[in-house]
Amino acid sequence: MIISSLSKSFSTMAEDAATKISAHKVEQFLVKEFNFKKSNITNISHLVGYDNDNFQISTSDNKKYILKIFPIYFKKEDLEAQFAAVDLLYENLPNGLIAKALRNTSTEITTPLLFTNDGSNEQIVRHCVLSPWLPGEPLQNLKKITETQLMEIGKFVGNVSSTLITFPNGRHKDVLMSRSDYKWNTLNLSVCKRLINCIKDGSRRASVKDFFEEWENEIQPRIACIEHCVIYGDFNGCNILISPGPDWKIIGLIDFEDVGIGTISTEVGNLITYMDMFEAYDVLSIGSHLLRGFSKSHSLSLQEVDLLFYLVKARCVMSSLYGLHQHSLNPENNYLIQSQEFTWRTYLTLEKLGYDLVTRHWRNAAGY
Repeated sequence: MIISSLSKSFSTMAEDAATKISAHKVEQFLVKEFNFKKSNITNISHLVGYDNDNFQISTSDNKKYILKIFPIYFKKEDLEAQFAAVDLLYENLPNGLIAKALRNTSTEITTPLLFTNDGSNEQIVRHCVLSPWLPGEPLQNLKKITETQLMEIGKFVGNVSSTLITFPNGRHKDVLMSRSDYKWNTLNLSVCKRLINCIKDGSRRASVKDFFEEWENEIQPRIACIEHCVIYGDFNGCNILISPGPDWKIIGLIDFEDVGIGTISTEVGNLITYMDMFEAYDVLSIGSHLLRGFSKSHSLSLQEVDLLFYLVKARCVMSSLYGLHQHSLNPENNYLIQSQEFTWRTYLTLEKLGYDLVTRHWRNAAGY
């Protein structure tokens, strides 16, 4: 077996950072829990991640898998609920777009993996999920994109949103709809307010401070009046997979850790934020093209459209503060701040353009 380390995995939890995972441990885990034959495992590669430890596994029959080892704050019931959402998408979206998680020898989706914390010798359990590896290139690798392709992305996200809205009532939905305290839930923006001093630029810090006040006093009450539902929550350029070539198509969607409670406008706000990485367009144009495509699959209410300006700014602030905080703890990990440049560009552009202008354009794009 060839063992390689493509890059270091990062964690937001000190406990996770102290539980180093060897390829040998992964191999033993696969043999025990999924009946892999040791002689058939040809490569185990440690992949970059934000909170997870991710491993790509290759086998002698030319198959590939992804093993995701989640942080300790991910509970079994959280993951079971999220992968119920994966199953829903697998059953309703075109074949091949979603990888259905594999069940272990006990027919469970999640499998506990026991660690000993290097610092305290405390026993720690982290839950794992194994899925087939989806082929494709991350959307973020694109150098340029057309207006039509942006509309196709919006349409795809609309299809995903329309499917997740139908998530059936029951135990799993109750779990997902109770994830309002999850740190990457945009609606939970105020939690990262304590990190504001990570912004060293005084004018930017003052602007963000003012935005927090506006968010808490004016925007949160408006969001509370919008219907809440299950959303995907993380449509960024790493998670959307595309086929090679200039006439690419979307061929996959990965990473479902952010599936939980939100609003459809939150989903679109996150999407606009992350798609503003394409420098040929400004956030006003990006948002307009995405909204035109999204509206072909799912209609936003006027109230939802009118919140987008604030939701994009909120995601910019959240992404920036968490990234800066993590980088202050791990200054050698530049992966944690790779989105800083474009998120600040997006935030400052919206500040310059103003709510009225942006909302007028986005209303028009959404059909109002």
